[in-house]
Amino acid sequence: MASDTTSNNPLLQLVPQDTANEYYTAVLSSLKANGIEIRPDAGGGRGKGVFATKGFQQGDVLWTERPLAAVQQLDSKLEVSTCSHCFKAVGTVEQHVGGKICCLINELSDATEEDDLRQVQDRVDKIQAAVNSQFLEGLLQGRVDLPLTGEVDMAEPVKCRGGCSEEYCSSGCEAEAWERYHCLLCPVGAAEGPSSSSSSSSDDKGKGKAAAAPQHSASCSHSPAGGSSSSSGDGAGSSSSRRAQKPAVQQLHGVAVNRAKLGAFFEHADETNDIFRVAAQVIASTIITADKLLQQAAADTAEGAEAGAAYARAISAAAAGERIAARVVTPAHAAAAAAEGAGSTAAAGRDEQQEAAAAFARAAGAAQAGSTVQQVLVAAGSEQQQQQQQCLQALQAAFLPFAVGHKAAWWDVVAEQQEEAEQQEGSESDGDSDSEEVDAAELRAQLKELAADSLALLRAGLQDSRFPQLFDLQLYGSLVGMFELNNLALAVPAPVARYKDMLLHPAEYGVDMDAAAAAVQEVQPLLEALGDDADAPAEGTGFYALQSCVNHSCAPNAAATCLPSGQMVLRALTDIAAGSEVLLSYIEEEGAGLQERRAMLRDYGFVCSCERCSAEELAGALQAQQLVAA
Repeated sequence: MASDTTSNNPLLQLVPQDTANEYYTAVLSSLKANGIEIRPDAGGGRGKGVFATKGFQQGDVLWTERPLAAVQQLDSKLEVSTCSHCFKAVGTVEQHVGGKICCLINELSDATEEDDLRQVQDRVDKIQAAVNSQFLEGLLQGRVDLPLTGEVDMAEPVKCRGGCSEEYCSSGCEAEAWERYHCLLCPVGAAEGPSSSSSSSSDDKGKGKAAAAPQHSASCSHSPAGGSSSSSGDGAGSSSSRRAQKPAVQQLHGVAVNRAKLGAFFEHADETNDIFRVAAQVIASTIITADKLLQQAAADTAEGAEAGAAYARAISAAAAGERIAARVVTPAHAAAAAAEGAGSTAAAGRDEQQEAAAAFARAAGAAQAGSTVQQVLVAAGSEQQQQQQQCLQALQAAFLPFAVGHKAAWWDVVAEQQEEAEQQEGSESDGDSDSEEVDAAELRAQLKELAADSLALLRAGLQDSRFPQLFDLQLYGSLVGMFELNNLALAVPAPVARYKDMLLHPAEYGVDMDAAAAAVQEVQPLLEALGDDADAPAEGTGFYALQSCVNHSCAPNAAATCLPSGQMVLRALTDIAAGSEVLLSYIEEEGAGLQERRAMLRDYGFVCSCERCSAEELAGALQAQQLVAA
């Protein structure tokens, strides 16, 4: 996979191996991933890999982790309302049932002649048999109760404190999201403390009857728990309730935040590619972390700087042949002391000394006896360079979790995928290679322009002169490319699917069998109307610190799944011996042939040579030889 190795952006330079090792050691410790290590070279030109240092049995949990950055897909957000930070479902089962029916109605209403109209009509008939507009409105507004929904763990939504439409499963999640990234990404503004539709804990079981009524109507144009259909902020949904007029630009974490410009950025992301929202989340969290590192460094050196400034002022005064005590008896100094009621020339002298020392410190020691203005300016320039270097060091430290990820420019990733597909198709036809090259070049140019437009909107929303490297187009494209190559598709079980499973398997949930049977009979028309849509999960994309290091195999020994809490859990599919590499399948490899799997893996930019692929390739070659010999 091609990548830009000529970029001068220090954030795109190779991370020293010692630094990467220290980072991953900290990651493994924080995740309590016992028996797991990361090796910088997994062999076969695959880069780093994850290995077992102890044996695991089939079904064992290797580790669980939350994403460093993730967003739910906009279309999925309309159907399954989740916490914008951890992806846990929010609202009530009834609202989610109503929301799924609304989405299904909208989908069926868009049917064309190319669709199976008989099948479409069958779905419409089932929906009409299960609900009417009044019943559907009751589901959405909390006026209709379905049986046993209290047995499904749900969270009452907590609103974003800034006033946008983002919702969270708890005040803790809202606060963490705000502090980590959303304070810079909220397109509305800031308010004091989180806003909740309820004061209950996110761990409470049940449907949360105190939840605010959603914005659904019988027209079915909104999301299940009250969000709207367009995005604002780092998740989906635009704000429809601005609490108060906010300043056009707010200063936060050293950033001039233009909320209106942020709204334009998210609208563009929704219209083009929601992966830009993940990139914005990374940039915002990196800025906040870097700013905190700078603030901490300033606090740690404050006492030393004050002492150094006083010492420098004393040297300067001595070099000029000037006594500090003499300076306090000039008319100006005496008048100032009298006006302030100091009663002591020594006190005025200390004030003057501090002022002069601060100026001296800013000159970085250049203002010695006989120094020139030019020397002072050079010293000031050196101080500016030092500040820039400090900002860069803080930025590199904050960006480290993403700097260690495998990257390539987004436009190169996508264009090379198309080139490989066209080359394979061209080998079976007499295609025009020149036109294919033009197509790939045009695609690169279009994607690069799209990324540039997105970055320009984000830069307008987050104005920060300290970290220019973070708003570089090559870095932005590499971030998006990194998500293409390393992201994990999130599929968090939806409440309706869990509700359905509970009714069909009540013993596994500790639910009374007779009560479950009665409930099934009552809600059967709804389940039939929903069909397979009842099982549709909340879908999104996320970047994980440890999971992103796991290499692919078409014969994997581990699998990643998402829990209802939004966490990713990695389990052993087979016994894994100590010293063995932990391997995932990046594709749906079950039942797929060699060529089909290779076609699916083009998106990741490599040709798989795992044991399964090697064996099938060898078998195919032998079979071809036998046919030729025959």
